[in-house]
Amino acid sequence: MPRCAGITGDGDQCSRDALPGQRHCWWHSAAHSAERRRIASKAARARHSHGREVKQLRQLLETIASSVLNGQVDPRRGAVAVQAVNARIRLLDVSLRAREMEELSGRLEWLEEQISGGDTHAATW
Repeated sequence: MPRCAGITGDGDQCSRDALPGQRHCWWHSAAHSAERRRIASKAARARHSHGREVKQLRQLLETIASSVLNGQVDPRRGAVAVQAVNARIRLLDVSLRAREMEELSGRLEWLEEQISGGDTHAATW
């Protein structure tokens, strides 16, 4: 299979194989630019949303710790509040992993279709 004719961000020739009958790989193919932008936009929104929530949870933990240390909140209540924040953090992590798996699954399906030439049964593992 011929090598992709695309140029990477550091100026080197792309090391990936070109798509069948084309000069470029999926990452450099003009035909797939809209799909790449869509995927990148979706990923950026997810990262931004999760980043904002992580910042809020960090601030909440700092507020709880400060309140316990200066005597405004009973340490037992503070411990329960931290447990609740930790549960939210775990839920956020599970949510992020599920989104990543969904995205990877979609990309894998697309690659299997490309390999099989549209015959979805030919690329079953």
